[in-house]
Amino acid sequence: NADGNAKSVFDAVVNSLKNNLGIKAETTPIPTFQEFRNACAKRQIKGAWRAGWMPDYPSAENYLTQEFASVAADGNGSNEGDYKNPKFDDLLKKAASSKPEEAIKLYQQA
Repeated sequence: NADGNAKSVFDAVVNSLKNNLGIKAETTPIPTFQEFRNACAKRQIKGAWRAGWMPDYPSAENYLTQEFASVAADGNGSNEGDYKNPKFDDLLKKAASSKPEEAIKLYQQA
């Protein structure tokens, strides 16, 4: 989105890609954050975008499930990149039914 400092952040990324890697890129700012969120939800953004997630509680699960699990894809959650991987999902499922020490190891594998 073009409001706040978002445009200057993306301009810096574009310049870095060009100057350090020789990749030609350009920004296509969406005027407001609300318009950006609507475009994300409708899967209308073609290319890279910036997003964030703040955990509700201190666990890797709170990041991994919300952002990358298949159940959170296709408009059903925060997996707006629609990432899907059965092996990843299986590790999350195993971790959810494990003791905390084992769950941490499974989240690290995921």
